Amino acid sequence: MAFRDRGESDRHNRRKINTILIILSGVLIIAGVIFLLIEPYKAWKRSQITENAMDVIQSEMSAGNTEITIVVPKDGNAAAGESIDYYGDEAAIIEMQESQANAAASSSSSDVTLTCVGVLKIDAIGQELPVWDVATETSLRYGLGLYEYSVIPGENGNSTILGHHYKNGTAFAKINKLVAGDQVIFTATDGTVYTFVVETSLVIPKEDLLNYIDASVSSEPQLTLVTCAYENGQSTLRQLVICKLAQ
Repeated sequence: MAFRDRGESDRHNRRKINTILIILSGVLIIAGVIFLLIEPYKAWKRSQITENAMDVIQSEMSAGNTEITIVVPKDGNAAAGESIDYYGDEAAIIEMQESQANAAASSSSSDVTLTCVGVLKIDAIGQELPVWDVATETSLRYGLGLYEYSVIPGENGNSTILGHHYKNGTAFAKINKLVAGDQVIFTATDGTVYTFVVETSLVIPKEDLLNYIDASVSSEPQLTLVTCAYENGQSTLRQLVICKLAQ
């Protein structure tokens, strides 16, 4: 009789252990699914905010408004591995970092206001995105950013526009597919359209980027597109596409 009781107790304990293991397995599966959905969800949120911003920008431009601002979330929706480089001499880098840090600290809002300078359209890779007047972590999540020490596209000098290389193929992920002769069209907020033509595409170490992105690189209107390029899974390189204003 005692043997049978002990056997029943063992079976009961095994059932408890199996139940606990099943519950733990379920929790781990749910956690895994949630983890796998985080990045697609954030990508979807970035896309939705960017699309809504484009609708507002195009509507404002059609109405003849040239000063266009869009309010977006200050934090959140960051992509895995997202980062931004600062370029310039040491004093310029410190100035940019302090300026952005002070702006963030002085605002208690969970939102930030971005100023649009125009829209960049590249039919060859199916992209049309707003260009903001700054390249920051926040602005690059919802479009493209103008390098602070370059000029607005269409002006004399080199204009550098930076964009992320997202794994889902958005932003500037596909600019490496552009070839000589492809068109890159910038429409300023005042409605002026500048058509640039791809002249060359190259990949360089990020340390060499300063030789290509400053306004003084060209005395004539030039457009330089910049994003990350990967080597052995590391973003140690930069993809550049250099364009000249069509004649």
